[in-house]
Amino acid sequence: MEDIYLYPTCSGQMFKSKHSMTEKIISILNKLNYKTHILSLPNECCGLMYTNMGFPDIAANKLNSFLTKIKNKGVLIENLSCYYEIKKQHPSCEYILNPIDFLYPKLNKLKITIKQESALLHINCSVTNANLQDKLLAIAQQCLSQVTVPTQIMCCGFAGSKGFTNEKLNKNALRNFPEQVPKDCQTGYTCLETCALGFNKQTSVYFTSIFHLLDACSEKL
Repeated sequence: MEDIYLYPTCSGQMFKSKHSMTEKIISILNKLNYKTHILSLPNECCGLMYTNMGFPDIAANKLNSFLTKIKNKGVLIENLSCYYEIKKQHPSCEYILNPIDFLYPKLNKLKITIKQESALLHINCSVTNANLQDKLLAIAQQCLSQVTVPTQIMCCGFAGSKGFTNEKLNKNALRNFPEQVPKDCQTGYTCLETCALGFNKQTSVYFTSIFHLLDACSEKL
C-alpha cells in the first residue's frame, strides 16, 4: 500500500464521527490501496478562521507555522476552503493536495456502481475559486444517473462559521432554492460539511458530501 498523509481541518475535527466526510475520504483511499496517516497537529490551522474574523496577522502566523510543520510531506487537506486559502496565500506550495484533484484521475481504479437517483450538486465557493468545478461534476456524474446543478445558488450563505451565529445569511442566500429543485429530487451533494449543514437547516433536500456518495458507490477493484 502507498502512504498518504491527511490533515483533518478545524471543521473536520468538529464533525468528527465514523460517518464524517473525513472518514469517507479515508475509506475511499483504502479502496485505492493507500494507507492513510492522520497528522495530529494540535493548535495548528490554515488561518482562514482568523482571516474571516478580521485578524490577518494572526492568520498569516498560523498558516506559516502550519506549513513549516508539514513541509514536503505531501498532505491531503480534506476541506476545500482551507485548501484554497493555503494556495491563495502560497500559490507555489506543491505539497498541499485536495481530495477532488487527488481522487478524480483515480476513478478508473474503482468499481463504481451508478446510483439510480436524481440529485442536486452544489458547487461551493472554494471549488469555483480553485477551478475544480468540472472535476467535481465529473465525479458526481460517475456516481449518479441524473445530476442537477442549481445555477442560481452561487453560495449557500453559511460562510465558514458565520452560519452558526447569523442564520439570516444562510436563509437569504437560499431563498430561491426551492424553485430550482427538480420534481422528486430529495438528495443533494456538496464538498463541505458546513455547506451541507446550511442546506439541511434551510431546505427540505437532504445534503451530504460528494465523498459520502463516492464511497457508497465504489468498491475496490
